[in-house]
Amino acid sequence: MRFSRLVKVGFALAGAVMLTAPSASAHNSHTTTFTVANNATNAYSNTTSSIIFGAYEMASAEIDPDAGVKIAHASGSEVTPAPNNGDLVGEGTATAKWTWFFCASSTQDLDAYWDTDLSAAPSGIGTVVSHIRLVNAIGFTTHVWVVEENDAADDYKMVITDGPDEHTCSSQTNASSNLTTYGSVPGSNPARHPGQNPSTSGCYAAPFSFTDPSGGSHSGTASAAIGTGSC
Repeated sequence: MRFSRLVKVGFALAGAVMLTAPSASAHNSHTTTFTVANNATNAYSNTTSSIIFGAYEMASAEIDPDAGVKIAHASGSEVTPAPNNGDLVGEGTATAKWTWFFCASSTQDLDAYWDTDLSAAPSGIGTVVSHIRLVNAIGFTTHVWVVEENDAADDYKMVITDGPDEHTCSSQTNASSNLTTYGSVPGSNPARHPGQNPSTSGCYAAPFSFTDPSGGSHSGTASAAIGTGSC
C-alpha cells in the first residue's frame, strides 16, 4: 500500500458529517468508520475519520455525504465565519511501511490547512468551493477538493485526484489513516468554522469510493446520527 491510500482519506477532513472514529488496527480489507462527537443539529463539532485499506491501493477517491452537511467555502461561505487562508483546521496520523525508514512500519503526523486558492483544482470534477491541504510532517502535500454538487446549498462531495505514491513500501495489510477536523479553528476569535452539522435531524450516510491503480472500484458506506439517538 502506498501513501496515496492513506492521505487520500482526507475527505473526512473537509468536515463531512462532523465525525469521530476509533483507531484503526490490522485488517485484510478496507473499512471506514464514522461517528459523531457532538451530534446536535447545527453544532460545530470536531470530526475524525478512521480508514483501513487492506490489500488495496488508491489511485483516486471520493466521498459523497447526504445533502444537509454544511462545509465552509473559500469565499461566500454558507458556514460563517469561514477559516482564513492558512488556518490549521485539523490533524491526524498515517501509518504505513515508509521508504524513509527502510520499509519499517511507522506512524507519521498529518496537518490539515485551509487554502483559499482554488486555481489548481482539477478540471471535470464539478464546482470546487473549498480546498484543504494535507501536509505530512516530513514535508509533502496532498489536496482535498470540496465540490458543490449541482450548485445546491449544503450538497457536497470531496474529491482527491492526486497523491504521492513513492514514499511507502508495498505488501501492507495494516496501513491506516486517522484524521480529525476541528469544529472551530483553534484560537480564532470570533471562532472560524470549517463545517457545521446539518440543521435537520436524521441519519446521514457518507458513501466512500476509491479506484485502485488497476482500475478496480471499491466502496463502502458509514452513517452518522444528527439530532437523534442512532442510525
